[in-house]
Amino acid sequence: AEGFGYTTPVVDDPGTLHPLVEEVMASDAFSALTSQEDLVRRLQEVASGAPFELEVGPCIKNGENGGLIDIDVPYDGEACGEANATVREAVVCTTDDGQGGNRNVSKVGYTTQGREYWCARFGSGITRVDYVSQKHGNEYAGTEGMLNALEAMVASPEAYAEVLATL
Repeated sequence: AEGFGYTTPVVDDPGTLHPLVEEVMASDAFSALTSQEDLVRRLQEVASGAPFELEVGPCIKNGENGGLIDIDVPYDGEACGEANATVREAVVCTTDDGQGGNRNVSKVGYTTQGREYWCARFGSGITRVDYVSQKHGNEYAGTEGMLNALEAMVASPEAYAEVLATL
């Protein structure tokens, strides 16, 4: 089947897996991926050894969870026909288009399984970076890349400086 610029492997019998899918599932490829629990642990470990200010935690502030980004602030513009909406309300309004997505303001910042999205924040002044990963569970390469990049910046002040200089 084709669509969105890629081809999905198709087999004649819908009850069987494509040989490539079977090969990947039989390999150790998935065992090396970072789970949500491991992501939180590794982010905390990286932050504890950072020679620069590196905050890690839930991405979105919800109550007293220590979230890094406060979205309960006024939205600069109109959202859902309201002139005085918050950023949180605007986020939900943009998904309320019949295409799926979170439509509950109390669930912004959580996965569909109820886990908090975690992120890292570094930099200062006008160059502050909120580094988010695992927004979609099947996009695992971003998580591994984020962790590797943060670990490299912590290990090398030069790498950290270079990242900030290119932003």
